[in-house]
Amino acid sequence: MGKRGPQPKPSALLRLAGSRKLEHRGGEPRPKNVESLAAPDFLTDEGKREWGRVTDRLRGCGMLHEIDAPLLAAYCALWAEYVKVQEMLDGRTKGLLVKGYGGRIEKLPLLEVRDTALKSLLALSARFGFTPSDRVGLNSGGKQGDDPMNALMKGKTA
Repeated sequence: MGKRGPQPKPSALLRLAGSRKLEHRGGEPRPKNVESLAAPDFLTDEGKREWGRVTDRLRGCGMLHEIDAPLLAAYCALWAEYVKVQEMLDGRTKGLLVKGYGGRIEKLPLLEVRDTALKSLLALSARFGFTPSDRVGLNSGGKQGDDPMNALMKGKTA
């Protein structure tokens, strides 16, 4: 049986939040921040664009670590999949229901693919503090408009 309770927040997020919980942390690995990470070759063009956008913002927050590259790659691949499926859905001229086995009306299978990608994206987003609820209480030390995570979510470049 695994550990009980919610996943612990990374120290970098606790530091941004000014949390006292950080005082009780001991022996936690502290990966070295890196200036850049090359996008993996397997990412599509859309995935590589997302890679550049996200790594820029993580670097600005002091949270770009080489050890996180595989999870970032998975996030960017999921983003590219989500965008591709959404574009396919947007290009449809017919409805989102189809006749399934035995003539039953069912949801278009692409909707399941899109929804699964979105659920996985949200799960990985939370690991990096990309979602609004994960950023609640974070204090970057600057003005609200200067928060790199706010810029990340608005799609603005540094």
